Amino acid sequence: SSRGGKPLPPPVRYRTSFCTSVLLHIMMAVRFIALLLSSLLPALRGLSVSLASRTEELLSELGPTPAGQDDAKVWLGFDDNHQKGVLPDDFHGPPPPPIEAELMVSKEGVNIMDTKKPHVQLLGMYDTGTNLLRALLEKNFPGAFHIYDNYPASPDFWEKVDDKACMATAYVRSSWFDTSTKGGLCSMWKHANLDIMKQRAPERLGEFQRIGAVGFAVVRNPLPWLQSVRKHSYELEDLNDFKTTDWLRKPVRFPQELHGGQPEVSFTDMEDIWSNWTKSYEHLGDYGFDRNLLVRYEDLVLDTAKVLDQVVQAVGIAPLSGHIKQVQIPAKEHGGSLGHSAALEKIRTRSYRSNFTDAELADACSRLDVELMRRHGYDDCDGVVSA
Repeated sequence: SSRGGKPLPPPVRYRTSFCTSVLLHIMMAVRFIALLLSSLLPALRGLSVSLASRTEELLSELGPTPAGQDDAKVWLGFDDNHQKGVLPDDFHGPPPPPIEAELMVSKEGVNIMDTKKPHVQLLGMYDTGTNLLRALLEKNFPGAFHIYDNYPASPDFWEKVDDKACMATAYVRSSWFDTSTKGGLCSMWKHANLDIMKQRAPERLGEFQRIGAVGFAVVRNPLPWLQSVRKHSYELEDLNDFKTTDWLRKPVRFPQELHGGQPEVSFTDMEDIWSNWTKSYEHLGDYGFDRNLLVRYEDLVLDTAKVLDQVVQAVGIAPLSGHIKQVQIPAKEHGGSLGHSAALEKIRTRSYRSNFTDAELADACSRLDVELMRRHGYDDCDGVVSA
């Protein structure tokens, strides 16, 4: 045929023939698959019946299906005495054998945990420089310590508070040493009050003593510390209002979960908190830290090399070779913390004093333990009140 005296182009006839061929091949493939499935169906039915039968046999061996959580423990083979049967959700693999407290030390008196790396528990109230100390340790002594600070505070700590070998058991469960708690659910919240911990968690302090943990505590000049906590009060914020004019004289309440529930922990005022925590850090040996180091935040900033030398002596590791690695940027992202240069300037100029009115400065100094301040080289209240 033709159109206007011209023949139709051959590609049209070729495309029609090609499409028809493809369609025929698809139909043949579908028919083949259908025949294959029909031949396999009896075998699949037999396998399904076999699996169902075996499942029924296993269930009958286990007994009746559990009606609740307690029945489920028995059904799975965990009785009430099998405490190690309850594992973290992210734990994979068989549970480690139970480790009793007395088994943490071998017959030769050597601790079965990693003796090559010292165990260090960081301690210090909010905004005293604990993050800066950790950053300096990790930067200048990478991989040299097991560092614990359990921040933010984990409620799981109090579930393990009576476990005499919590740390030894968790040591072989790497999932318990995750980055969110920076050291493990058995370690202590770094901001915790040591007297409260001694009353409510003696086993935790006892285990730190058994594994030879070194306590590193940080204190700070109370006047800039008071202003820092007023600016950002962290977990205290929901129960306390530090924006009022009487903020230096108000009682301070702690959320119950931070210290294991009732009774609630509270203090007379912010100044009382500084004095209480600082006095505890003067006697870290009374809380199980036979080896310990008390560090001033100001020395961390002004004389970092000296503090790191003290760390070497306290822990018993090789001294630094070469220059120290300073932390120039803020050691934490929260709380409006300062970098190294700004922190230096604030300490040297005592610019923090301008944030107090004359009445507030006199009020704070009258409530602080001035003699305790002097023992740590803080003289801002000298001349303001007489000790």
